[in-house]
Amino acid sequence: MKKNKFITGLLACSAVFFTASASAVTVMEMEGMATNQVTPYSEGGYSISAPGEHLHSVLDDAEFDGAAQMANDTEGMLLRKDDGGKFDLVNLTSLALRGSDIKPSNPGPFALQVDGIIDGSVAVSKQLMSGTTGVIDFLSENASWGGLDEVHFWYESAGGFGHPSTFVGDDFKFDALTVQAASTSAVPVPAAVWLFISAVGGLGFMRKRKLA
Repeated sequence: MKKNKFITGLLACSAVFFTASASAVTVMEMEGMATNQVTPYSEGGYSISAPGEHLHSVLDDAEFDGAAQMANDTEGMLLRKDDGGKFDLVNLTSLALRGSDIKPSNPGPFALQVDGIIDGSVAVSKQLMSGTTGVIDFLSENASWGGLDEVHFWYESAGGFGHPSTFVGDDFKFDALTVQAASTSAVPVPAAVWLFISAVGGLGFMRKRKLA
């Protein structure tokens, strides 16, 4: 009986040291977005909004039915977790992207910028060019897209998040915005290995001493 308890204790220790917390993945499908979404759109515990303007659902285009559209006169788009917690930006699907980098005169260097925000400051950025479509990966390409407070999207013609877009041709249609709660591990795996070995050794020593 004592031997079984000893083994059970070792298994419990190993579970604590070697099991990392799993993060629930959420895919925002945008199916419930209104034609003119003036309030934050929430889905699966996350919200997106367009400060100073609004978002659109793309319902009048069979090709993009059920997707979302960032208005061409917006001051940007903001993504955050409803409970204020930190999260990872995994990926999203760009269906159409057009920006000031295609202007005949004075073109911008890119169409859309995505900023990961931590403690009010930009921690990581990604610039997208007009014509970028398909799945755009963030977290798998750069671990800095993890543990974010917010994500800001803004058109190049705006010059920054919170400023109005100035190019009438700005257009971003997207879907399947994938996020997850920031993954945390109380003990890093290398440290856990040494702690586990120390614990096993200590328990063995105490058992021998008790028997003696």
